[in-house]
Amino acid sequence: MKMKGFPYIKDYHFETNAEVIAIPIPTDIQQIKKSDLRLAIDWRLKTGELFKALFAKGYVAAGIEREQGENIQNYLLKKQE
Repeated sequence: MKMKGFPYIKDYHFETNAEVIAIPIPTDIQQIKKSDLRLAIDWRLKTGELFKALFAKGYVAAGIEREQGENIQNYLLKKQE
């Protein structure tokens, strides 16, 4: 989703046992901070909560995916066995 030309993150509340989870992160967070600090803080807070919750459930960082020309990259978290 986009707000003022920048992507924004929805509220995420989920329970999952998926093997791999993708957490979206804007590729231009520094530009977002300069243009809309409130939006940048929203990204940091929401994704930070997602990472904390998933790390607590046994997920570990496994990689990053990004499509050429996209303004979102996905941090991949994998369930540790």
